[in-house]
Amino acid sequence: MPGPLQNNKTMKFLSVLILCLVVQQAYAAKVETGDPSLDPVFETLAGSNFAQKGNALKQLAATKHPKRFELIEGVFDGSLRLHKKSKRLVWAEKQGRRYLATDVFSGEPLGEFKKRKLKKFSINNKLRGVINSILAARDLDSDDPALRLQSVETMLENPLPEHAEILAPRIDQEPDDKVAAAMRLVLALANLGSDDPEERLKAISGVRDSLEPAVRQKLSQLAASDSDAEVKKAAAATLRKIEDRVELFGHIETLFFGLSLGSVLVLAAIGLAITFGVMGVINMAHGE
Repeated sequence: MPGPLQNNKTMKFLSVLILCLVVQQAYAAKVETGDPSLDPVFETLAGSNFAQKGNALKQLAATKHPKRFELIEGVFDGSLRLHKKSKRLVWAEKQGRRYLATDVFSGEPLGEFKKRKLKKFSINNKLRGVINSILAARDLDSDDPALRLQSVETMLENPLPEHAEILAPRIDQEPDDKVAAAMRLVLALANLGSDDPEERLKAISGVRDSLEPAVRQKLSQLAASDSDAEVKKAAAATLRKIEDRVELFGHIETLFFGLSLGSVLVLAAIGLAITFGVMGVINMAHGE
């Protein structure tokens, strides 16, 4: 039978444990944005589960909030912080050893704080890729074809699987042929990195007419190190055809430049011959 002293210690331990749980629950990252649709998003971003953070970023991008892309950029570059005491989102600007905080939504200056008073939204490399994809896609719904094309070309610099999810439902609805072609190219490049060999084979077929350096680079990687023998073979064959076309165009380009330069030299020679003939100057080139 446990004695009164042991029972007292047990009760104290349980009391401390319950108090810790209550304090932890009270300290849990609650965010007060003034917008019920944003509060749970930033509560998730303030947590430690990176998979849930990725979904929260996509959820934020899907809202119609006018500051959604600005907020996402702030998470990316670290300028968006959570003021721990007030639970408000703030823009943090470093001032010496302290940070000047300004309310994100009202623009109200909240004063200067030490670094530990402002919580940074932590991200990893995978989340950086998600954010880059979201920001690259921001102009895809623009009415200006040039902006849409610029957005797709930004994706083309570093195609990611997330880009395929963004572009796939938009390709058939894109009215501009040039933008649609660029979308298909990004989609194919993104699928070249798919885990499914069938998807990679389909993507290889889709880029067989492309001369983009990014396509050739990706095909070179597949031809050298893909785990599927059929994919390696298809990538190598497609790459050879593309390289043959590049070489052919190189010869045509050299011929064109040669003819252009030769024409300039011929015109110069004719001009000199006429000039010397009118002046009566002996032209040694004529053997006189």
